[in-house]
Amino acid sequence: MIEFDSPLALATLVVPFVVALALLAARRPPLASTGTLEVWREVSAEAAVQPRRRGAPPLSAWALIAGLCAASLALAGPRLPSARNAPWRVVVDRSPSMYERDGGGTRLDRALATLREQVPTSLEYVAASADFATAAFSEFPEEWRRAPAGDWREPDWSALDDVGVLWLTDTASRAPERASLIAVGRDSASSVRPQLRRFVLDPVLDPTPLGRAVLAWAEARGYERATDARPVALSVLLATSGAERPMRCEGGAWTLSGSARRLEVPLDAPSEALLSTEDGALVLARPGRWDVGLLPGCRLEGDDLAFALDVAGKLDRAAVGYEDSTPLSAPTIALGSPAPPSRPQRSYAALLATLSALLAGLSLALRERGA
Repeated sequence: MIEFDSPLALATLVVPFVVALALLAARRPPLASTGTLEVWREVSAEAAVQPRRRGAPPLSAWALIAGLCAASLALAGPRLPSARNAPWRVVVDRSPSMYERDGGGTRLDRALATLREQVPTSLEYVAASADFATAAFSEFPEEWRRAPAGDWREPDWSALDDVGVLWLTDTASRAPERASLIAVGRDSASSVRPQLRRFVLDPVLDPTPLGRAVLAWAEARGYERATDARPVALSVLLATSGAERPMRCEGGAWTLSGSARRLEVPLDAPSEALLSTEDGALVLARPGRWDVGLLPGCRLEGDDLAFALDVAGKLDRAAVGYEDSTPLSAPTIALGSPAPPSRPQRSYAALLATLSALLAGLSLALRERGA
């Protein structure tokens, strides 16, 4: 359905209508008396000299009328309607400091209460850790009220700064430029979780190329292999379910081939495919956990040192220590000026104005040629 910025401007369509009527009236042939044979002879002679129909306006006049119609529509400003009911996207910071208790509840509980007071409209929620993000949920998942397992870090806010986005956090490494922000303050200057120097590796993976790379990384970084249930920085676990399929994965200087299980991407936690083929992920990373689909018996060809270095870089990123940035000063930062997201409105005013100018030029050109 077309909407108009200035519907009253449609009244100017009367101008081309009046012009068309005036032209038709001016081109109407004059009345002639048919009383004598001599008059009919004169009319017949005149028609032989001027055979053109006098009742039809020339092409230049029609071009002028069309140009006036386009100009009237341009003044009215036709456009497509916008999608005004798009939900706010709420990015939920699930880093450890959000689960510290301030008063009667956690900071996340207080931030959610503030959110629902200030944004009584449709919302969709995603959780983020570093540059990972979950799928979107139309309702806030109640399990998010409990601290998650794994190494959840402050989101990469620079990648989430957009109109219609709300940051639900107690810290932010940068002030938003386009997004809005709801935050809960705290008393301490920062929240530091000491880096855990322990890891878990599924024993079945020990003899595999990936297992050997993990063990080499742990030895070089001073990580201890866990033998009890105390918290760890990273767990590398073999997938126990999923259909088996042949696979071949190529890096810059190495090739890994064999069989792998199909990994399901979780919807309730951020994830990233670290090793993958066209058929899906071979290693799926979540905060503090790697799910490995590669089955024992995989063969590594090429430069095994290059493979180990590639894996080590991903492990460093997965098991980094956590430290919150400087807290925001105010207990609550209200919404800024950005409006909820909406589909851009497509206006036809400029197109119609251009068409009007072109038709006016065509009318002048035709008039000079006598058309």
